[in-house]
Amino acid sequence: YEELNKNIVKTTETISDIETASKEQQAGIEQINDAITILDQGTQKNAMIASQTAQIANDTSSMASEIVEEANKANFFGKEVG
Repeated sequence: YEELNKNIVKTTETISDIETASKEQQAGIEQINDAITILDQGTQKNAMIASQTAQIANDTSSMASEIVEEANKANFFGKEVG
């Protein structure tokens, strides 16, 4: 009976240890999930900003081309005609 009782106590302790470890793992997984969510949000924001920056660069390039084209058409004092 005493040996059986020791085994039961040991089994109960093992189950308790497993429960504690499982809770710790769950908390760790939740933290990882939260971190991944934050990283994903940051990545999406960065992608949006990159897209907007590319559009601004394209618009600026188009404007610069139009300015150069109009400047080339105009006659300015000192401009060489060629």
